[in-house]
Amino acid sequence: MSQDHQKLDAKSICNCIMPLVKENPIIPVSTLIADMQAQFQYRVSYRKAWLVKQMAMQQLYGDWDESYNELQGPNGQLELGRRVFRRLFWTFDPCVKAFSHCKPLVQVDGTWLYGKYTQILLIAVAQDSNGNVLPIAFAIMESENSKSSKGLVAAIRQSEVPWRSIYCIRHIAANFHNQYKNKDWRKRIVNMGYKLEAHRFRHKLARLETDMAGSNPPLRQWLGSMEPWQWAQCFDEGYRYGQMTTNLVEAINSILRHTRHLPISVVFSAIFSRLTTLMPKMGLKQVKQLEAGHVYVEKIRDAMK
Repeated sequence: MSQDHQKLDAKSICNCIMPLVKENPIIPVSTLIADMQAQFQYRVSYRKAWLVKQMAMQQLYGDWDESYNELQGPNGQLELGRRVFRRLFWTFDPCVKAFSHCKPLVQVDGTWLYGKYTQILLIAVAQDSNGNVLPIAFAIMESENSKSSKGLVAAIRQSEVPWRSIYCIRHIAANFHNQYKNKDWRKRIVNMGYKLEAHRFRHKLARLETDMAGSNPPLRQWLGSMEPWQWAQCFDEGYRYGQMTTNLVEAINSILRHTRHLPISVVFSAIFSRLTTLMPKMGLKQVKQLEAGHVYVEKIRDAMK
C-alpha cells in the first residue's frame, strides 16, 4: 500500500485516533496503524503514527514541560537560574483521618512513570479491619531508593504506634534466586517464610542449609542481613497481619497503570479523581454497617456465626 495519502495528513489522523488514545493512553502505535489501515485502506508509517499519537496526547492532556509548572509549591531546586523539579509529596485530608482507623501496617512500593520523563511514583497504603485498601500518601521522585523515598517512610513512622520494617517474601525470593539460581531452593525459602510455628521453620532451615552446603555465600550469611521477624511469619508477633507480600500497594499500582504515561499534573489529578470517588463509597458502606447495629468487623461477625 502507498505510504503517501494526499488528504490523510497528521491533523486528520490525529482527529481519527483521538477517541482511541483518550480511552487508552497506552494503546500501542501498531494498533493505531492497524486501525487506520482498516478505515482508509492506507498504511501509515510507524514514525508518522508515533508523532500523531504524541500530538493527540498533548491535545488531550497538555504539554509535558508545562505540566510541571502546574504543580504549586517548592517542588524543585534552583539551578542556573531555573527551577528544576526534583520531587513531590502529597496526601489528602480524608486519607489522613481514615489512617487512624486502619491496622498499624503500611505497604510502600514504587512504579515507574513513562512518557517524556521517567520518574518513580511511590505509594503508601494501609488496610482497615474489613480488608479495604486505603492509599494514604504519594510521592514522585528520581528513584525508589533515593533519600526522598526514605523520607516518606520516616514521615509515616512519625506516630505513637511502634513501627518496624518488614520485607515482602516475593522480593526476598527474587533476590535469593538472583544469588543462587535454584528454583527449588527459592520455593523452600518462600515456604519457610509462611510457616507459623518456629520449630517447623527451624527444621526446614536446617534441611535447606544442609542441601546448600558449599554454596557461596553460605545460607546463614545471606540471611544474616535480615532479622527473622522481618521475613518469617512465625517470628513477626502478628505485626504483618498475615500480609507476606506487597499485593495491597501493587493492586493500587495496577489501577493507576494507564495514568503512568501521562504528564505529571495529570497523574496528580487522576489520583485525586479516583480518591474522590473511592472515599464516599467507603464512608457510605461503613455508615450502613453502623446503622445496622454492627459492632464488630465482617470477619469477626462471620466467625461468631
